Amino acid sequence: MQSSHATLMITLAALASGQLDYHNALAMAVGANLGTTVTALIAALGANNAGRQAAAHILFNLLTALVALSVLPLLAGLVDQLADGLGIDATAYTLKLALSTPCSICSVCC
Repeated sequence: MQSSHATLMITLAALASGQLDYHNALAMAVGANLGTTVTALIAALGANNAGRQAAAHILFNLLTALVALSVLPLLAGLVDQLADGLGIDATAYTLKLALSTPCSICSVCC
């Protein structure tokens, strides 16, 4: 299991127990996606071509994280609409965060 998965599980647990606000949990999910770049950076140490690929991976994740964080209220509204369309309760924040996770994994940034 990668650290980003562990971070998401801790975030979901904190959200479910009420220790974390929904919008902060969304920001942490974006941050966990950005944190995956550390693995690429470690793997690229001492390699020429892999270093370029790791740099591209870091830059891409950094840019998508900046975009996602800048439009976080809009993204939260989009997730709310998707949850409403699927019949998920308005206060089921854990399920709503789970809805946003596949989109961030695919870098679509829902």
